Amino acid sequence: MNQHVSDRFRAEASLQWRLPIIFAVILLLVLLISDTTQYIILRQNLIASKSRVLVQDVNQSRILLDRFFHLESGTPDVIQHACSRPQLADQLDTTFARFIANTTGSTVGVVVYDTNRQVVDVEPSGAQVPQLQDKYLLRAQTGAAPTPLVLDTAKGQMLVVAMPIAPKLPTACGLVEMSISMDSINHLLRQETGLFILEGLVGFLVATVLGFFLTRRALLPLERLKSAALELAGGNLQARSQIVPRNDEVGVVAKAFDTMADQIERAFTEQRASEERTKRFIADASHELRTPITALKGYLDVLRRGKVRDPAVLEPALASMSQEAERMRKLVIDLLALVRLDNAPPATSVLFDVNELLGSILDEGVPGMPDECVRAFAPGSLPVHGDPEAFRTIMRNLLVNACTYAKGARQVWTTSGTGELARIEVHDDGPGISQEDVVHIFERFYRGEKTRSREDGGSGLGLSIVKGLVESQGGRISVVSHPGEGTTFLVELPLAPTG
Repeated sequence: MNQHVSDRFRAEASLQWRLPIIFAVILLLVLLISDTTQYIILRQNLIASKSRVLVQDVNQSRILLDRFFHLESGTPDVIQHACSRPQLADQLDTTFARFIANTTGSTVGVVVYDTNRQVVDVEPSGAQVPQLQDKYLLRAQTGAAPTPLVLDTAKGQMLVVAMPIAPKLPTACGLVEMSISMDSINHLLRQETGLFILEGLVGFLVATVLGFFLTRRALLPLERLKSAALELAGGNLQARSQIVPRNDEVGVVAKAFDTMADQIERAFTEQRASEERTKRFIADASHELRTPITALKGYLDVLRRGKVRDPAVLEPALASMSQEAERMRKLVIDLLALVRLDNAPPATSVLFDVNELLGSILDEGVPGMPDECVRAFAPGSLPVHGDPEAFRTIMRNLLVNACTYAKGARQVWTTSGTGELARIEVHDDGPGISQEDVVHIFERFYRGEKTRSREDGGSGLGLSIVKGLVESQGGRISVVSHPGEGTTFLVELPLAPTG
């Protein structure tokens, strides 16, 4: 049951409560250790102080006895002689006990032992005083420093100290035992214990309350971070921590969260854009394929019903069917090329000369080549590492595009090496392209207003394929065109390192 409650507390309690309580408990443990140490030291000091008082009382009594027996001022021989006479020894013991009792008062118990550690006198007379064990008396009889003992008796705890009557010759004249009640010391210790407990409780409460407010204040940024995370999880892609940049752990976490949120928003935006492009691509591809398929189906239906018998009518119908089939074949090939570009860009990389390969492409030509096709190639060679077939497709598509949309217009093909790039410019003196069409010219299935006719214009995939192939070779393509001023395409590819 206790384990279940503990697990539930850990699962449900927030850091705002757990951290202050943990710190308060640690503080309580530190106070407990500190107070226990102070209690032990205080008790030892009080016992040592009381013991010194008892020893001083004995020393004062020795001064009085010295006048009669010369125990302090006498030589060891004198002390030994005095204590060896039975009558004088008995008188010494009883007199010493009375002297001490008169000096200390009735609160101190006095027991005098003879040289054989037997009790010879007790003061006050008939008082119940603790009897020390023989091993402790034997140790005191050897002249060792007085060691206080705390003994439990019928009257409560007693502080007891034993020492020889004649310090110069400890074994000659017996021992004296001093005992006093521990009540005053215990009372003071109880007061101190109460103060320690009160101090601990107050410290625990103050630490808990202050810790709660300080922790709550310190965790406010995390609260904002939590709210932002919940908003982000709920679909609000613009949710951010809005925490002022800081160099501590909270600042690092907030920065990481904002970076993650930016990446998520960017990924979702790109995903939505990709989905839109895919939907538009599928719709455009379906539309483009539907026209030739519909035409083919219409011709086939007519032929199947046998209504066309005249060769003069049949031949044009078959020619139209062939034309639609060819258009559909090219469209399918272009679609497959785009799919390959999207999934696996060309990886073939060999060294070839741009001037040489471009010259052979222009030599082969395409239908609709203009009468004037100027070649302004850079002197020497332009070595490029890439896919020659991809380069051939790029240049051929640009040539077909120029011949289709600028029929008969002069073309200028220019190559140059600039820095680390090989530049190929294709310019035609055609009608040009409007600015609203230029920004969309590389989009799939896009046709400008002047090329809406499928007979004149293609499927709208040629330039999309060109752009994809150029980028797959690590290059870039751009276009500049103005109505009535012609069109210029610029292809830039990385030059192969020389030497």
